[in-house]
Amino acid sequence: WFPSQFRSGSRELAEHYGFLSAPAAKRKHFSERLHQELVDFANYLSPTSAEAAARSLVVKKCDTVVRKLFPGKKIESFGSFETGLYLPTSDIDLVVIPVNGKLEEDEDDDEDIQIRPPLRKLARALIKAGIADSRSVQVISKARVPIIKFVDRLTGHPVDISFNIASGLDGARFLKDQLRIYPALRPLLLFLKLFLDLRGLNEVFRGGLGSFSTACLLISFFQLHPLIQLGYLKAVDNLGILLLEFLELYGKLLNYEKVGISVGIDKKSAEISDIDAEHLSKIDVPYGYYDKMDRGFYNETRPGLLSIQDPQSPSNDLARPSFSISSVRQAFEHAFNLLTAAAHEIEQQDSNNHSHHRSGYNRTDGSLLAALISIPEKFLKHREYINRTIIPK
Repeated sequence: WFPSQFRSGSRELAEHYGFLSAPAAKRKHFSERLHQELVDFANYLSPTSAEAAARSLVVKKCDTVVRKLFPGKKIESFGSFETGLYLPTSDIDLVVIPVNGKLEEDEDDDEDIQIRPPLRKLARALIKAGIADSRSVQVISKARVPIIKFVDRLTGHPVDISFNIASGLDGARFLKDQLRIYPALRPLLLFLKLFLDLRGLNEVFRGGLGSFSTACLLISFFQLHPLIQLGYLKAVDNLGILLLEFLELYGKLLNYEKVGISVGIDKKSAEISDIDAEHLSKIDVPYGYYDKMDRGFYNETRPGLLSIQDPQSPSNDLARPSFSISSVRQAFEHAFNLLTAAAHEIEQQDSNNHSHHRSGYNRTDGSLLAALISIPEKFLKHREYINRTIIPK
């Protein structure tokens, strides 16, 4: 998965990823090697200070325009930017809300922002302010959640702006709470986001699995994992084996036709985390599996759809729009098969090495994740652009 400038087996690669070149690497168990790669991957792909600063600048510029155009309104960020779980080229999700943070349904401005959000008015102001690239602006007023989409001229970041939609803010708060309860959520979710992105399976409007739904799959996996819940397995120290089990569960074992997934706050685990007690009381959805038919989430025309009960709105099935879930499931199953085959190969190689006292590199010494992912060139180019061009300015 490592960047292309690090040639596989090169000295630079060995120095950059010390665990691959350390003599002990050959004695490590497969799951330990996979764990270390996931840690390195998450560290590499996590936002740099420059990337975070560039995104904060976009938010600040948009907020300035909104406050001037709509007195009493402000911009708030949500989604992956708010949680820090974004890839280098991920969208910046923003919402226009009242300055006091309260969403009042009876507001009466020149235009009813609650019912008919002034998308075009804001789009024109963003273009005039030199923020939005005019060629990139899309006003999508007919969607379930009307939004403006554009690309920031300075940073090149894609931006989505909606009006008075609290669900995004609530979802970001929920994920931040879960990150404190389950620190292993961050590296595994970053991996899965890139894994799905590389296969074109991460866009909900194309039938893929969105990042919030993917996070819910991981959270449910943690909440129902017996060894984690009994305290016998520390998730953050066992990413390798957990990734394998996750891929097996959602790629091979889960009965998608019958079973749905519910996630809530694991209040027992939350007791040892820095979770606001008031917010805990608002999440009263029991976690576990449910019968899709009993919950009213069964789709007769597409019985194999994934079903995830929205922790913020229990009557909503988060995964209903993910009509390509069979492709997601197949991708998970294929990834599981590749990794288990690599594990068997490494086991055989270790056995041969011990029998014949061999030393030196062989093809099982390389990256395990490279069979599943690679860092796209666009990520590297955008990161370099931000570091060399935006921040100095």
